[in-house]
Amino acid sequence: MKGKWKSGAGPLAILSFILIYYFADISYLNNINPEILKDDAAKRLKDLGAEHFSRINYAMLGILLLQLFCGLQKLYPTILPH
Repeated sequence: MKGKWKSGAGPLAILSFILIYYFADISYLNNINPEILKDDAAKRLKDLGAEHFSRINYAMLGILLLQLFCGLQKLYPTILPH
């Protein structure tokens, strides 16, 4: 690949991360019930505060989508022959 995008998946991946991180409003990520969290997550929530903890969850979701799009970019030539 050497520095070139083979498809539109790269820019789409970056755009999806930006949209998820900055513009998404997912209620279950905004209103986290501390009682259902395990010990480590509950401690992190207490240390960071609810707003920062929520932003970290958005970042993880954005990274998951970014990885998905980049993985599909690699698989695209094998799924759809030229």
